[in-house]
Amino acid sequence: MKKEEKVPEVYEAYLRLCRDIKYADAAGDAVSAAGLFDGLRSADPSERSRAWDSLCGAWNRRRHDFSALLARASAEKNSDVQERFGVDPAPLLAAVGDTRELLLRALERKAERIGAGKFRFCDIWARVRNAGASGAVPLPAALARLGDILERHLEGGKAFVEEVSAGRLHLEEQAVDCPHCGTPVPGGPVHAYMPLRFGEVRPCDLPSLAHELGHVMHCDLLDELAPGEPVGAVFLETFSQFLEGIVWLELFGGAEFRALRGDLLLDKLTEETLDLLLFPAMLEFEGRMVASAGKGPLPLEAVEGAYREILGKWFGVSPEGTWFWMRSKTLYDPRWPFRDLTYLLGRMVSMELVQRVRTGGKMSREEYRQAVADTISTDFSGYRRRQGRASPMATADWAEMLAPVRDMFK
Repeated sequence: MKKEEKVPEVYEAYLRLCRDIKYADAAGDAVSAAGLFDGLRSADPSERSRAWDSLCGAWNRRRHDFSALLARASAEKNSDVQERFGVDPAPLLAAVGDTRELLLRALERKAERIGAGKFRFCDIWARVRNAGASGAVPLPAALARLGDILERHLEGGKAFVEEVSAGRLHLEEQAVDCPHCGTPVPGGPVHAYMPLRFGEVRPCDLPSLAHELGHVMHCDLLDELAPGEPVGAVFLETFSQFLEGIVWLELFGGAEFRALRGDLLLDKLTEETLDLLLFPAMLEFEGRMVASAGKGPLPLEAVEGAYREILGKWFGVSPEGTWFWMRSKTLYDPRWPFRDLTYLLGRMVSMELVQRVRTGGKMSREEYRQAVADTISTDFSGYRRRQGRASPMATADWAEMLAPVRDMFK
């Protein structure tokens, strides 16, 4: 394993500040972050609102501290996105922006289904009632179902699920309900960790399970192709998103799940909203902060004004909470300028891979292996050259990759 970079002091200060955040309910009694995030998924609109207010309040009390750290981190960042990633973000943002109206209309439909009089930012996470809940099965049965789904689209998918679930998939109690992967032994194989609630898996939870197993499969293959190398930042989520996308295709198209399609689609909307509305907004916000840093630190009021303006542009309303700029840790890490751009780039590649399966049928193990090999470098322009594309990516090229999203939500 390569020696990790030294963590910048400004980022360490940010992490310490995050650890100091204390949550309380309306009565002032201490509550856990996990409980509040459960509240955001509640079917009760008033419960979601109370949870949102508690979360926002806890962070907003430290706004001035976060603003000072943001100014320091922004001043240290390299603002030349094109030089770093080999792509001009403007055509990508234009293509993603074309999905905005489509997603906002879907959010309005979701608001009706979850009992919200009008869509609010805190409703993004709300679970649609009975979205596949009646089909919940024990984890072993869900893994068998997942293996069958992946095998229909990716050679060796079933065997891989069986191998990982036998020793490298774990249920654990978590402070925040957040599936993740990690290496319990430094330099050892990657393991997937799921919240305890995955003891019973609903159909709409299958994509999350596939996502984490996608990280494991990706890292296993990288250990063969590039031993000791870290996962490239641009493609960090690409292959987990790819397996997740395959499962969503099955859920939407398979006879077994067709009756649940509308409910599942509205649950899928949470992810698409964050990927295609929030991440572009945060990319614009970071660009604004980095550009302004050269002229001196912005006062808190200017930071929050810029944030409201940009999120209002992407979401159509000025969101009632301003805490995401405080919670978005990549804004504070000078080693990762414009991390939301790297996420978007990898996300678009995952959509391209899903399109390949949709139009070309089952992907062979060798095709999958080659796809991973093509993304070992973090140089996105180099990846495109390996795909036979020499010209700059135009808005139409990015828009073509977004076809799966348009098809699902139109």
